[in-house]
Amino acid sequence: MMRFSDGGLARCDTRFRVVGRLARLLVALILVGPLAAATSPGGGAVGGADGFEELKKAFLEAAAKKDVPGLFDALEAMELHDSAEKAELLVRVGLSHKDIEVYRESERQLRGLQLPESRAVVVGNALKGKDINLRADCTRILRAHADEAAFDALAELCRDKHWLVRSEACRGLGQFRSKRSVELLLSRLTEEEGRLLDDIVDSLRRLTGQSFGPLPTSWNSWWEGGGRDQPLPEPGADDGTTRKKLGTAVSDGLYGQVVSERVTFLIDVSGSMTAGTELEGTRHEIAIRELVRVLENQLTTDTEFNLIAFADDVVRFAPKLQKAKGKKLDRGIDFVEGLRAGGETNAYGALEAAFSDARVDTIYLLSDGSPTVGDETIPTIILNKVAEWNRYRGVKIHCIGFFPGDARNQNKAEARTFLIDLAQQNRGRYTEVD
Repeated sequence: MMRFSDGGLARCDTRFRVVGRLARLLVALILVGPLAAATSPGGGAVGGADGFEELKKAFLEAAAKKDVPGLFDALEAMELHDSAEKAELLVRVGLSHKDIEVYRESERQLRGLQLPESRAVVVGNALKGKDINLRADCTRILRAHADEAAFDALAELCRDKHWLVRSEACRGLGQFRSKRSVELLLSRLTEEEGRLLDDIVDSLRRLTGQSFGPLPTSWNSWWEGGGRDQPLPEPGADDGTTRKKLGTAVSDGLYGQVVSERVTFLIDVSGSMTAGTELEGTRHEIAIRELVRVLENQLTTDTEFNLIAFADDVVRFAPKLQKAKGKKLDRGIDFVEGLRAGGETNAYGALEAAFSDARVDTIYLLSDGSPTVGDETIPTIILNKVAEWNRYRGVKIHCIGFFPGDARNQNKAEARTFLIDLAQQNRGRYTEVD
């Protein structure tokens, strides 16, 4: 399995990640197997206390030495253990570790805990932990536990004073298919605004199959008018992806309904965007018109926005978010209308620039290609860098794959995969336009 002792990112694709996961499980079976004959009669940890104590010692020693491979070896060997002590260890050390892969593996194992006392550790840290980032992590993990204790905790956490915890809780309630979840989320519609409102709407759509947008009156009218008495639909294949023909997408608006009040728009102006389309204008010309349409019609005077164009280089409208009113909005529109297409695709640079503003909570990225220039061009590495930047930011990234017409030498499949992964790994939706 490929790892880097300095915490660097493995330059591999998804196939190797799957193989790596299987390899880690095999290591766990080999190392823990002799100890894991059975769960104790009292429901204790698989593997026994003695076996876990040795692994705990190795884990803590590796953490003290900043030995990432050693941490991974200990984590892999803990795979089959389930105890409150393991949960405490992973919460205290694993979730706070700066290496993104150690963090991910710790989170994955915490999601898989089965014993009530193990899960209680996660609940307790979500509700009462002192560190806000740790509380957000534990809140996110709760939705995988799918039991009454997790639901009750999420119901409380969706009213938490910290927006990131509330966001994770409202997203988590969308995984509990019950009318209680719907009622809780409906009650939050009038209490939240901007980006959090978008999170609630995503969860309601997932639970009910309805699409009323960020409109509390429409949701409540449907619920009181008979929705309450209807069975919730079976879970569908709502993976956050939508595909549209160009005419439909333009009619609907490429960007859908922009709810966030702290939003940055990233627009690809590379050479492939000069490809012709079935409608009037090139990809570039249509994308420009649609972004101007959003700026003119969808942003309120409370919205703060920024614009980033990327080809070989990255050009930012402003160093930080701007109020969407008056001369600043006019200058933003002029900036978009003055963009010209040409060059390669520096998606990494655009994302890095967007994340440099700590106040941004939503990004829209429109592109017709995979990364080809910039400090990083390998999709896996870019996705991992974004995961690092976004670890405690909670930024939602919506991606628009803009592929109408034909562009020469374009790898559409690679671009699609990158954009879907970017959206799905960062709470967003992916819309593909042909």
